[in-house]
Amino acid sequence: MSAPQHVGYEILRAIRRILRKVSEHSRTLSRTAGLTVPQLLCMRAIGDLASQEGCVVTVVDVADRVHLAAPTVSRILDRLDQAGFVHRERSATDRRKVLLTLTRLGEERLKSLPQPLHEQFLVRVEALEPARRLELLEALDTIVEMMEASDIEASPLLTPDLDVKRQMPGE
Repeated sequence: MSAPQHVGYEILRAIRRILRKVSEHSRTLSRTAGLTVPQLLCMRAIGDLASQEGCVVTVVDVADRVHLAAPTVSRILDRLDQAGFVHRERSATDRRKVLLTLTRLGEERLKSLPQPLHEQFLVRVEALEPARRLELLEALDTIVEMMEASDIEASPLLTPDLDVKRQMPGE
């Protein structure tokens, strides 16, 4: 095997390790907490937004906070509502809006949840020198281009198979 080919295989192996770690983290969270990563993130977004004084939390607010499409968040909230973690109520002033709150059970569960993998990653990235962060980003952008994945929308969340929020031109 030639040296460039060997390096190529090592790059692919590194990508595979990342993919496996994301899947492993998602399975572990599901098994231990009974929630998916998107469910955890939506619950945290509701809790964080609700803690802001006078803040009314809507589906759109949560979707914006977790970088997912509103219909995806709505489906996640269906499951959280059925599990008794979230309460949804139509706004009295604007029937199109659905207001969200965590139930007591949801608040208790939220306190016991682990930190999501992407948040752990971001803390470690922020600890790097700015020049090193840019080097990593440039290398990953090159890999994205080489894999012809530049046109694929992607949420900045480390979780398998999510519908991402579609950005409008100029956003």
